[in-house]
Amino acid sequence: MIASPLAEPRVRKWTLTEYNRAAASGLFDDERVQLIEGEIIEMPPQGHRHVKAVWRMTNLLQSAYGADRWVRSQAPLNVGTISQPEPDIAVAERPMADYTDHPSTLILAVEISDTTLSLDRRKASIYAAAGVREYWILNLDERVLEVFANPAPDSERGDAWAYAGHRVLPEADSVALPDLAETFFAIRDFLT
Repeated sequence: MIASPLAEPRVRKWTLTEYNRAAASGLFDDERVQLIEGEIIEMPPQGHRHVKAVWRMTNLLQSAYGADRWVRSQAPLNVGTISQPEPDIAVAERPMADYTDHPSTLILAVEISDTTLSLDRRKASIYAAAGVREYWILNLDERVLEVFANPAPDSERGDAWAYAGHRVLPEADSVALPDLAETFFAIRDFLT
């Protein structure tokens, strides 16, 4: 069957299968990329503040959740056929030994944002659709934590998902951990 010509240019979206095949062939060697809504996104280099914040929050969350949950850093999340985000920090629902592949949902996904704020906000709908209970953006420039909670279908965007709750916490505030409501951290504990 011969495909009919396009009437006008259009963006060609990548599938997760195509993305993984291209990565396995070495197409993205020495590049930091993520597949987001069918687009291959080049990620900027990680600055010192970013690396320190990832390390600090990963250690705090690991000590809070212990061996009961898999606290992951910068690893893929299997969320569908056109996206595979790699949250800076993720808390899986079960211990690492229970998984044979990347998790498909999480208790918590965290992005550390200094140069990627618009992309990190765009990822909220992806995490909501995957049933990630809470999504946090640690905004290093504004020194705030954006907390997204309660994933639900987005009535304004058809089959899309969004978080019903969104609040912005300044560094003087504290936040409770999902599934550990009695455990709080001051936002400044996460900042460098």
